[in-house]
Amino acid sequence: MDILKKDNILRIITSRPYKIHDQTLSWLDRYFPDKFEEIHFTNDWVMGKNARKRKKDVCLEYKIDIMIEDSLAYANECAEKNINVILIDTPWNQSGEINKNIKRVKSWKNIVDLLKNN
Repeated sequence: MDILKKDNILRIITSRPYKIHDQTLSWLDRYFPDKFEEIHFTNDWVMGKNARKRKKDVCLEYKIDIMIEDSLAYANECAEKNINVILIDTPWNQSGEINKNIKRVKSWKNIVDLLKNN
């Protein structure tokens, strides 16, 4: 994570519900202290399409040009707004079409390598 923070501003955009806000911050502070500039909760996981903000909206608001994501749905939403997405390969994101702005990777090492080469 330190190598990513060196040349980038790291933000978390999570669809987690607001009701676990404090637990999430505590977990992040324990495992990733001082790594992230900001943490945005969209509450999207609970509210779905009725969420106040979607991940793509936060990306656009903060002019985020690369999103690391594990959900194909969120990845495609961001990619449709011309945000480059790195999709971490998981069992739950195997079906569906992938936008041209998405690159699928197998691991965090692949993410670091991809970012170093760009």
